[in-house]
Amino acid sequence: MFYALVIDSNGNGIGSHAYYEQPSSYPSNEVACTQSQAQSPMAYQIVNGQIVESLAYAKTSQIILLQSAFQQAEQAPISITLASGVMTSFGMTPHDWTKIVGLYSKYVVKGDPVPSGYPLPDVNMVLRIVTKADIDNLFEAGKTQIDNAVSKLASLLESVNTATTVEAVKLINW
Repeated sequence: MFYALVIDSNGNGIGSHAYYEQPSSYPSNEVACTQSQAQSPMAYQIVNGQIVESLAYAKTSQIILLQSAFQQAEQAPISITLASGVMTSFGMTPHDWTKIVGLYSKYVVKGDPVPSGYPLPDVNMVLRIVTKADIDNLFEAGKTQIDNAVSKLASLLESVNTATTVEAVKLINW
């Protein structure tokens, strides 16, 4: 099999073509390529007659990796020392965070009394008795973690968007 990268008027890969026999010449919008390049045509562009990795594709790929790392950082468990002196970790999944915000709103912002012996499951599903101060500390720790992750992602995305080479883009990591 012989493969060709189909390119647009700007030299960006937009598709591929496979030939059973080697063509004597390729159409003006096609460039001979490897099978691997033909499998991901949008990852490539033509620069000075050569197939190179597309800067736009590299940026998009790196942004996806950074967003995944952001989600992991944002949702990493939070460790705090409870009023009881026990150090434990609480989950920060969207479900967990919704529960923490709800507790914070009810018991810290609104000022309702926390029921005596109020249990909150930690990451190991051990029920931990929490106080108003524990809920406040957990909320503040979670908010700080989210804020830090958002700031870091914004900075890294700015670096990706202003990068001018594929190599520079690939160096931007979480």
